[in-house]
Amino acid sequence: MSDQLHKVFENFRAYREEISKVLILSRMGVGRLSREDKFVDALANWKRTAGKFNAEQHEKEIGFAREIAEFSTREMQRGFPILHMHAVVALWTSIETLAKDFMACWLRHNPDILKRGQLKKLKI
Repeated sequence: MSDQLHKVFENFRAYREEISKVLILSRMGVGRLSREDKFVDALANWKRTAGKFNAEQHEKEIGFAREIAEFSTREMQRGFPILHMHAVVALWTSIETLAKDFMACWLRHNPDILKRGQLKKLKI
């Protein structure tokens, strides 16, 4: 049982680390998007010199880039609340999974426990 139980906790630890990495990568990406409008302007300048500039397309691109830049700047200023909310939900889900996996492992290796007292009335 100890190997299987170890795997249950190892799965939780690995998933928790993945959540942390996704959070870090997301924060880095959002930080870079706060400068997206400047990138779109630089690209437009290059297109002008290359003779490939389309004013209507540029207005669409720069409008969207400014919207994204404003949103990402607000997220950074507020401390990334949306990212943290998603991370908390993912972590909570992994804790629920840990509890279920632990109980399943424990009961698989101790089936006689289900024959005691109130537990024998449980339907699994």
